[in-house]
Amino acid sequence: MARIRSLLRRQGSARKTVFEHRGLRLDVLGRTVHLRDDILELTRREYALLAVFLQNPGRILSRNLICERIWDCDEEPDANLLDVYMSRLRTKLQRSTGLSYFRTVRGVGYQLE
Repeated sequence: MARIRSLLRRQGSARKTVFEHRGLRLDVLGRTVHLRDDILELTRREYALLAVFLQNPGRILSRNLICERIWDCDEEPDANLLDVYMSRLRTKLQRSTGLSYFRTVRGVGYQLE
């Protein structure tokens, strides 16, 4: 019985490696991003940024939380750095689909729609 509980605990703690949202698919193990049938070429930071949002779909993420996850720091790196990366990521996604994937929550951060 203890062996079964141990096995169930290990299976339950397995991390999710593929995230999908509105035709967008991020594979953590393969480090690939597909948008519908196309492979998206993202920089390391753009990929990390998208991964944070896909792990938290619909949740409003504060600028500080995003910066902590992407740049591993307690303070916001440069006031415009996050905005620049968000703009680049938005452009790449919209260019392929014409859809908006992110919403800016003024004074707070961003949300994956």
